[in-house]
Formats: sequence, structure tokens, C-alpha cells
Amino acid sequence: MSEAKAIADALLTRLTAFSGIAADRIAWPHIAFTPPDDGLYVEVSFHALEPEPHNIGLGTPSRREGWLQMTVVGRKGDGVITVLDMAGQLADHFPAGATYQSGDIKVRIARTPGPETPFDDEGLIRCPVKARYFAIA
Repeated sequence: MSEAKAIADALLTRLTAFSGIAADRIAWPHIAFTPPDDGLYVEVSFHALEPEPHNIGLGTPSRREGWLQMTVVGRKGDGVITVLDMAGQLADHFPAGATYQSGDIKVRIARTPGPETPFDDEGLIRCPVKARYFAIA
């Protein structure tokens, strides 16, 4: 398994353990999804930065960093509190220092995620939560 695949697998597997929202209300990366008409859902995207050498020398492991972005989406007329509550629950699900593993790769959450400022988007409220990670592989 490639390092990028293992990292994504570890983080997405952790997200599947989140009990705060039904699995059919999660828009997974690059999988067809129809947003529900009646409430909250979460859009997920995986962002990997270019690997950097961890040590000086050829053949040394690389430090891999990036973030798993989980954007809570709600209807504008329902207010921001429900969106912020869900975003806070997602942030709590990825605590700073937690380690998740897939294959031989251990992925660590680099710092405490927190809900970012919610914003309006064509009748929807969106609130991103970024779980920043790093791995040595």
C-alpha cells in the first residue's frame, strides 16, 4: 500500500467511527453524493502536501503532512448553532496527538482541530474543520 493511500485510509477509517452523523450524510471524496433536503451533512476532502526528507541523506524516510477537511453543511434558515455543534464534535473526534494506523504507517494529528468561521454559500452554511496530520514514511 502506498504511503498516501495508507494515510488517507487511517484518517477516513477514523472518520467512519464518528457516531455524530449517519453514514449516508457523509459526502466521501470522489464518490457520488446527493445532499439531503432536510438537514446536516458533512463533505470530506483529503489534502496531502509534498513529502519532505525527514533526515539528511539518501534513502531516509519522508515527513508527510496535510489535512483531512470535514466541512459541515446545513441549511441557512436552520441557523449556525447546529452546524457549529457538529463541527465541534468532529474536531473532538480527532484530538491533538492521537495516532491512527493503516498498514505500517502511523498518522498523528498534529494539533487540535477547531471549527473555522462558518460562511454562507448559496442558501447553505458551511463550517470547515481541518484535522492536520503528519506521518514519517
